[in-house]
Amino acid sequence: MASRSTRFSRVIVVIRSLRVMITLKLRGVSFSRVSCEGSAPVWVTRGTISIGSLATSGFIAPPQIGAAPTGQLFIGRNVFVNQGATIVAEKLITIEDDVRVGDFAAIYDSDFHAVVPGTAVRVAPVTLEQGCWIGRGAVVLPGVTVGAGSVVAAGAIVTTSVPSGVVVAGMPAEIISRFEYDRRYPRS
Repeated sequence: MASRSTRFSRVIVVIRSLRVMITLKLRGVSFSRVSCEGSAPVWVTRGTISIGSLATSGFIAPPQIGAAPTGQLFIGRNVFVNQGATIVAEKLITIEDDVRVGDFAAIYDSDFHAVVPGTAVRVAPVTLEQGCWIGRGAVVLPGVTVGAGSVVAAGAIVTTSVPSGVVVAGMPAEIISRFEYDRRYPRS
């Protein structure tokens, strides 16, 4: 039998999740289910957002999730985004089913300003394929696809696309191991 504090904690999660879903509905966001533990995410809802099922955690810092005015963010089913993560689409970010995004990770489809003076701002779609895992503090930069089931190690900076079934680490991220990814195995 659950203790009184455990039941109370569950009630708080349900209430917080309902408040978030009402807010998203009022802002025109398409979603199936969103649940939140800790602080609710900071939502950027000026662009197009579609969510299958998303769980977030924000005990230390809320995640920032959304789309800028010209951006599109598509989130599949059974996706988890941990505290302090940043995922805001300037153009297009696609997160497929069963993806895990670690705390304080960042997924960027734009450099937001010219890196070299006088050059254009780089903006390119980002895709996180089914079952991939982005570790704590990792950064995924514009134009990158992280392949199905792949793992981006904590603190890695991903500058080029990553194939399926690999672990990448470092700055810039490089393949450090390979494995056979089974799509029937969801990350928990």
